[in-house]
Amino acid sequence: MLVMLAAATAQASDAGTPVWTPYYAVHQPLSLQAPPTWDAHPLDSNQILNVWNPVSGAYVAAYLDSTPVSSSEVFFSDLESDVLDQYLQIDPKATVRWHIVNLPAGQALEVIAQLDIHDGSNVVPTRIQTYNIVVGTTAYYIQYRCNTQYDSVDIPVFNASAQTIRVGDEPTAAQLGSTTTGTDRAALRVNQPVMRIRAGRR
Repeated sequence: MLVMLAAATAQASDAGTPVWTPYYAVHQPLSLQAPPTWDAHPLDSNQILNVWNPVSGAYVAAYLDSTPVSSSEVFFSDLESDVLDQYLQIDPKATVRWHIVNLPAGQALEVIAQLDIHDGSNVVPTRIQTYNIVVGTTAYYIQYRCNTQYDSVDIPVFNASAQTIRVGDEPTAAQLGSTTTGTDRAALRVNQPVMRIRAGRR
């Protein structure tokens, strides 16, 4: 069972800027930060991390590619055409753009798609913002998703949170505090400083 590590409850900084909460994927050295209003969410079977905004329904989920990759250049090149085809199959009018960005975890292929997703009889206008990262021969996908109705709220969070994505930051045993377990996840408090972030729309 994949388990989530969540940091201690965020506190406000002296300047009034909220302290963001770090989240760690157990069994993988991947971490990111999210606002204090977001919370850990039970994982789907193929996810290694899931954090969501209970108000808007936006979320960020991380996935591990089970196939080793030879290089980031080859991986990114193959991914560009594959992703475009996948989104156009869902919505022939989807718009997709991508470019290379630098994150704390290293270079990433950022793919931003806007498309309509059918949910039963409903059509949900959706933004999917994915960061594809290669570390050694391991590829990670970190995907932010929201209803475009909440763009003005969620996109600044996506952009700021992406700048906190790190690979190699597993908490040490000394940092772990009290444990709360559940059927889907366990939340372990991490006694460490967290970043104070001002989200700005790009």
